[in-house]
Amino acid sequence: MINVYEFEKDGRIELIEPTPVISDALRSQVDSLWLQEKGRRGGSLFDGKILSVVALSSRLITCKLSEYRYLTAQRLNPSLYSDLNVRPLAVTGYLLCRQGLVLGLRSRVNSQDQGLWEVVPSGGLDLQSLSGADPGRKGPAVSSVELKAKIQSVDYLAQVKLELLEEVGLSWDFIDECQILCLVEDTDEKVVDIAVCLQAPRLDFAELLEMHKRSGSAEYERLMLLPTGPDVNREVALFLETAPVTTVLLQKFYLNFS
Repeated sequence: MINVYEFEKDGRIELIEPTPVISDALRSQVDSLWLQEKGRRGGSLFDGKILSVVALSSRLITCKLSEYRYLTAQRLNPSLYSDLNVRPLAVTGYLLCRQGLVLGLRSRVNSQDQGLWEVVPSGGLDLQSLSGADPGRKGPAVSSVELKAKIQSVDYLAQVKLELLEEVGLSWDFIDECQILCLVEDTDEKVVDIAVCLQAPRLDFAELLEMHKRSGSAEYERLMLLPTGPDVNREVALFLETAPVTTVLLQKFYLNFS
């Protein structure tokens, strides 16, 4: 099930602490599932701190820190959700170039929505989203005192910029306007997305294809264009196989369904 909520342009994300502690028995289950998935996917799987939604409203999203291995275990065994309660917070871009809306075909390297089209870019919020956090730091983990100091410093736009460059190969310099569209909650996948419209009227789609080919990641096998304005292609948009969040965004903002 998909729920759509308003999120105000000055809406904030706050981090609460401490990070919940799980029992030894539950951790053993998580570790077993994590090793199983690592064995299947090899070097493409990395653990790390992620932001998990505790509560949300139109003005405030409250998060806790969780671990990617918890999310992986929860997806492999959904019954663990009642104990782990991981609800990842993510960002989804709605990129408009000169000719229209850009979509990407999710490749087989992804753990979710393989072979489906989605608006670009997208990605989960992690420890790097905390202003001043250094993902390459040496020594002990970030302390609760440090986290408390960063309680109002979750920068989701920084993640949008990072995903745009890494996945699509596009610099933020091409974005003339950025505005929040809505929050999209996927209750099946337990994910909450902040959807952001990225206006790039100076960018030609052919130019974007070259950028993606040259420096984009393997996240998308290829990109495609949905024309906007008087050339809106309703038939193509309706029959594309799209990821759940993208389906909602296309209906609401491309096809103008209420």
